[in-house]
Amino acid sequence: MRVQRRVSIVGEYFVKPGTNLTCAAVGSASCSVFCTGDDARNVCLWTAESKGPFRVLSGHSSEVTTVAFTRDDKYCVSGSQGGTVLVWDLESQKVALALKEHRVACTALGVPANETTQLLVTGSQDTNVKVWDLRTGNSVYTLKGHDGAVQSVCLSPGNDWVASGDDEGSIKVSPCLTGSRSGERRMPRYWPT
Repeated sequence: MRVQRRVSIVGEYFVKPGTNLTCAAVGSASCSVFCTGDDARNVCLWTAESKGPFRVLSGHSSEVTTVAFTRDDKYCVSGSQGGTVLVWDLESQKVALALKEHRVACTALGVPANETTQLLVTGSQDTNVKVWDLRTGNSVYTLKGHDGAVQSVCLSPGNDWVASGDDEGSIKVSPCLTGSRSGERRMPRYWPT
């Protein structure tokens, strides 16, 4: 027997007429702030109490396709149709890092599972997964092996593994390699059962 629950709507939010929301994320630390990306190239920050964004971050040159908060909510990360990933310092309201190695749309973001890890994982329509060092803004390595556009990425809680899924229905899991083992890595095609 299926139980249906009625959920009340806390608030309803609107952007400018003619603007389409493309993605959203809820802050991890407080769960009271959320961000949205739109086809007007903006990242907007909202609270449950606000009727409109309390902050609009502009800096992308193409549609925002994915957004995420770092675990401490000090930074918002956004990916765009053009492949650029921007890391926003929410206190200064400025871009802290611009990561530009994806050739086409950045479609997925994986933030660290804890506040001490300085890694970011991105996935793209170019079928690649990249692991970035947020201290330097450099790509640590690229994971190849997907046949379709990467739609989701995540880091394991201990930041030991990267998981990614593509639009062909494939899920890949790879060790999160950092340090001297950096470079390009090919994901295993088959895993033992």
